[in-house]
Amino acid sequence: MGWMIDVNMERPPVSIEINRVGIVNVYVPIFSVRVGSRSALAMARVNAFINLPPDYKGIHASRNYESIMDIFTRYVGRRMRVEEICIGVARDLLDRHPYASSSDVLMKCLITLPERTPRTGKVSYERAYLYGRALARRRGDGTVEIVRKGVGVKVAGITACPSAQRTVYAEVARRVGVVADPPEAPRATHMQRAFARVMVEMGEQYEVDALKLIRIARESMSAGTYELLKREDEAQVIIDALRRPRFAEDVVREMAKRIVEECRSLPDDTLVYLYVRSLESIHQHDLVAVLRSTLGNLRRVI
Repeated sequence: MGWMIDVNMERPPVSIEINRVGIVNVYVPIFSVRVGSRSALAMARVNAFINLPPDYKGIHASRNYESIMDIFTRYVGRRMRVEEICIGVARDLLDRHPYASSSDVLMKCLITLPERTPRTGKVSYERAYLYGRALARRRGDGTVEIVRKGVGVKVAGITACPSAQRTVYAEVARRVGVVADPPEAPRATHMQRAFARVMVEMGEQYEVDALKLIRIARESMSAGTYELLKREDEAQVIIDALRRPRFAEDVVREMAKRIVEECRSLPDDTLVYLYVRSLESIHQHDLVAVLRSTLGNLRRVI
């Protein structure tokens, strides 16, 4: 309608560029996502941002929503990685917003993957979260490039406290007169559910297997969690956790070590973000450990 005024394009009272303006918590229909060699159905939540130049009052927010939905519609029936979808939205945002020079898209997907229980081998469908990210910018010649893309996961597991285990063992050993540390010595400690998150960001030409990141995060904890546990499985999970007591700090360092060992094809400037939250069982507070680094720096210190 020609008589309508585009207020968004008016000059604002204060002319300052805003780094990121956009919409968050846009949920998209269930779709098929590629996780390594597997497929999984996913429910996704998307955040989409662009920058706003100083001479423009506001963005056309509806275009962000249209970008998200149009890209998902385009990918219906195809098995896509989450980061590929983010790249598509990031490019489309700059096509729809000619006044913007950068875009940033983040996506979080809830999926389930089948795992086998440790003793009975029964199938248990385990929840995991996939994260995707894409940062794009417009070059001086008007073309759009993907500056970085990100791939991440979040999984649940168990951490068993090393310090409490040693204290309990020492007390039991004192009472029963044990002076050595035989394998059959009684050991106990408090355990809690923990969540580990891994995020890596690199250039568009590089690939990371999200299934590998899930395995790294899951195996770095004292033991895994399972939705289905028969008695034999439950006992095995507890035994496994007690045999590998780890602080949240230990889990973060173990994830860093495994990423260095298993992501050899990634360049040194790859950004690595590691996060562990332990839902403490004998405290009301939780414990968090965070590590941010480049892959090159991790390679030098590990």
